[in-house]
Amino acid sequence: MNAANEEAIKAFQEEKCSFFGMSEMILDAYEKFKDVKATNIDEIVAIDAEVRAYANQL
Repeated sequence: MNAANEEAIKAFQEEKCSFFGMSEMILDAYEKFKDVKATNIDEIVAIDAEVRAYANQL
């Protein structure tokens, strides 16, 4: 969820979401990806990219 957190902070800094909107963005991403499990580094990188893309479209 660090990826969602980083994207939320970036959105806040760019004034694309409110302070409280950051927590909503992170929670939404958490709910969507909480059951996703990675077994190797390639999967971690792919999931990171997917979470970032998802967070950016919120």
